[in-house]
Amino acid sequence: MEGKVRTKRMSWLLSASVILAVVSLLLLAVNFRNSLRQRSSMEYAADKLRTQARRAAELADAIETISYQFLTNQILNETLASYVADQEAYDVSRWNVIFSEHIEGLAETVPELRDAVFFDAAGKTRIPLTMSDSLTRALWIPVRASIMDKALLADGRTTWGILDVDGSPASRTDAPAQSILLCARLIKHRSDRKPLGVLILLIDPDRLARTVSGFSQEEGIAVSQKTDYSILLSGRETILASVDPSFAQRPIAEVIPGYNEHFGGKTAITESGGYRCRAALGNGAKKAMYGVVYCPIPDRDWMLVSILPISSIALSALGTTALALCFAGAVWLVFSTLRNTASGGNGNEGAAASRRQTLAELPTWYSALTPREQTILLFLLTGKSNKEIAYILDLREQTVKNHLHFIYQHLGVSDRFSALRLMQEANLTIESLRGYVDSHPEFSVNKRLFDPQSP
Repeated sequence: MEGKVRTKRMSWLLSASVILAVVSLLLLAVNFRNSLRQRSSMEYAADKLRTQARRAAELADAIETISYQFLTNQILNETLASYVADQEAYDVSRWNVIFSEHIEGLAETVPELRDAVFFDAAGKTRIPLTMSDSLTRALWIPVRASIMDKALLADGRTTWGILDVDGSPASRTDAPAQSILLCARLIKHRSDRKPLGVLILLIDPDRLARTVSGFSQEEGIAVSQKTDYSILLSGRETILASVDPSFAQRPIAEVIPGYNEHFGGKTAITESGGYRCRAALGNGAKKAMYGVVYCPIPDRDWMLVSILPISSIALSALGTTALALCFAGAVWLVFSTLRNTASGGNGNEGAAASRRQTLAELPTWYSALTPREQTILLFLLTGKSNKEIAYILDLREQTVKNHLHFIYQHLGVSDRFSALRLMQEANLTIESLRGYVDSHPEFSVNKRLFDPQSP
């Protein structure tokens, strides 16, 4: 009864081990597939981002080239010098015609250019030169206050900034959803290098984002947890452009998942990279898995960041290791159970097998046989045929058959198979007989029973 219980327990353990091994292997396969999907998505986003970064650099160069022409083009430079030297404070049309025609011509090749304005470096109350009549005083006053001082300090280098459409600082939490990207440069006279004024180019951030990443609010694409989007950052951690203009008013950590944890306050990123993290974007949003890849813009301190939601979740390195150990343990348990089953399953069955190899005494029916019949019966244990037994014992085959006939009658069996089964039930085997001979020197058998080569 105990043996049956142990056998049933071993069978249950083997089944459970196999199921655990199969489930662990399936989970590892699913995790491996999800890891490949994540890696593939991240690699694709990284390749795409490098192209977008080059595009952003080319676009920034094109915008800066517009302001640079006022330094190198003699006609434009003299026009600005004449405007600065004149005392007229209101009627600036004769200079504005040349200024606006030139800027409008350049805007055809750089459609991201929304407008432009030139301020006299000394006369803060003068009417500035503008590209279009739509640039009113209500807008150019906050534009000048936002970036002109920075451009003067830059001393001829381009300066970038961002301004809300109502002139509010971009950091205000109650600012409107739209903003304007500004590119400013101090223009100097070609001959004496004296400062003339500051040229400020107004860039549409949405058009810039569309050029860089291919998305635009005008096309009806809304940012959500189901769509990927790109963010253009300056070296001062300012959002210059994105698919959603409202991002300009939000902290970077709210727009880029895992920004503070991964970048750790860094402002200058010189190498491309990426990471995955779980975060909640927006108030009340549930946490989701995101992939973030970033790439520095060539020859400037900007960085382009792409955020893509990840639907296929892969385990962390610790989780993958734990799952692999679970699979390895299940496999070990399967082989260990199989080995124990093959060797007898447990100690009780092994002891029973040991007892089967020990012959305490000969069965009574064996002693009733003649010595010749005993020898022939024992040779049946070797699996030899009647002819082989006759050859070993130097008898005729018919004689062996006759003896076997009398043996079967005496034992009450009908054939060789029944006789072998009777001996097995009596624990009479070659192994047990060998042990019996060793422990009973007075008992002798034909030596060729154990060694056919014996004389």
